[in-house]
Amino acid sequence: MKGVELPLSTIVIMVLILIVLLGIVALWMSGWGGGATAVSIQAATSAGCGALMRNANGCISVNPTSITFDGNTAGVPKFDVDNSGTFTVADNLQALCDKYYNSGGDQATCRKVCSCS
Repeated sequence: MKGVELPLSTIVIMVLILIVLLGIVALWMSGWGGGATAVSIQAATSAGCGALMRNANGCISVNPTSITFDGNTAGVPKFDVDNSGTFTVADNLQALCDKYYNSGGDQATCRKVCSCS
């Protein structure tokens, strides 16, 4: 009984297709392109502002730097504001306001982003 005989060019094409498919799977597994777990700027802003507005003493009394996106603030997802690759206390609502809403470090301007004035 004789095996399947394929021309060399067909074998090379099949190997190249396999390599490309493995590359695509590797990129997908590494979360290339954001993935399903990526939090958008709008979602992070909404969650951060929600935490600001839920304060029992009123939103005016809250320092936006106390609302962090490092996973330690209840109801606020992890979000890497400074694109450092890690989630730290530097990833907070004030940093998000400064970077994406040009608040210039002003807490009152950041509160206005959250409709708290």
